[in-house]
Amino acid sequence: MPSVTVALLRPRTAVRSGRSGTPHPQEAPCEPAGAPPTSSPTETAGTLCSVTARSCGRTTRSRTWARGTTVRWTRNWTSARRWWIARRRDVPVRLHCLQGMAERDLVQELHGTTPLRLLARTGLLDTRLLVPHGIVTDRHPDVHGEDRGDLAALAAAGVSVIHCPQTSLRYGQVLHSFDAYRRAGINLCLGTDSFPPDLIRGMDTGVHLAKVVDGRLDAAPAEHYVEAATLGGARALRRTDLGRLEPGAQADLVAFRLDDIRDGVQDDPVRTFLLNGTARQATHSVVAGRPVMTDGRIPGTDLPNLRRRAQTLFETMRAAYGERDLRRRGAGELFPPTFPPYEETSR
Repeated sequence: MPSVTVALLRPRTAVRSGRSGTPHPQEAPCEPAGAPPTSSPTETAGTLCSVTARSCGRTTRSRTWARGTTVRWTRNWTSARRWWIARRRDVPVRLHCLQGMAERDLVQELHGTTPLRLLARTGLLDTRLLVPHGIVTDRHPDVHGEDRGDLAALAAAGVSVIHCPQTSLRYGQVLHSFDAYRRAGINLCLGTDSFPPDLIRGMDTGVHLAKVVDGRLDAAPAEHYVEAATLGGARALRRTDLGRLEPGAQADLVAFRLDDIRDGVQDDPVRTFLLNGTARQATHSVVAGRPVMTDGRIPGTDLPNLRRRAQTLFETMRAAYGERDLRRRGAGELFPPTFPPYEETSR
């Protein structure tokens, strides 16, 4: 059996929910125009209600909803229907947003408000909202560069922000800042959002970016990122039995090797692992007491076949990516080779 020296906890379910809260001040949720949503009667509490960036359109009229709440009718009620489903079934909503300035500018142009206020207007802030990214708030240097209440609004609504350090860095973005969000009372979780699905690399990236943003070496200690990766996800799901090892909790854990010469000398095992290791050093994982990975292998899983299928899906997506590009560039221009392909020439 390999030497296992570091064991970290992880939520059994991917981070997918926030906590309930209240809408942004002076904003009311909007309501589906007409009949209740056409969802399956078999959906139950715990189902994730995932929405896209589409939101409510122009307000046409208002009426009083149950419990005396004044809500608005809209022409485009996609987000309103999600709000209605989420509130009725007590399910979380996940929405990738507050991610970039292009999003903020577009929302301002179409709706005359900020993305955060639009979330409040549609009622989505009151749905245990889970927000992957959550970067572009008033603290962002391209907005105001200072806190003017956005973090307090997110915290008051019980929003869980899914921090994705590696993805943000690839787009030249960073959270402003991990410590500021944490001190504001926002529940921070961790996500990958892309390949590699490696939270260890993500934590290492996040710890160092936080130092740069806040100009302090202690801006984001390793233990704060480990907490976001474990207890932050559990809090988002409202699951006190996840993210920890204690009587009554789920037996969810993952163990890593830390005995390779390339890991270097050991200071604190967790800190050393985050600095020098990757998730590929995982040797064992257990979900609700059931072994999933043993000695670095996942029994019953054809990993080479999964990789082939994933590559086929990616190539199909890449070929069609030009349809999403505003300039309608082709795949060759959007995904150029790092170096020109080698071509053998005859002498």
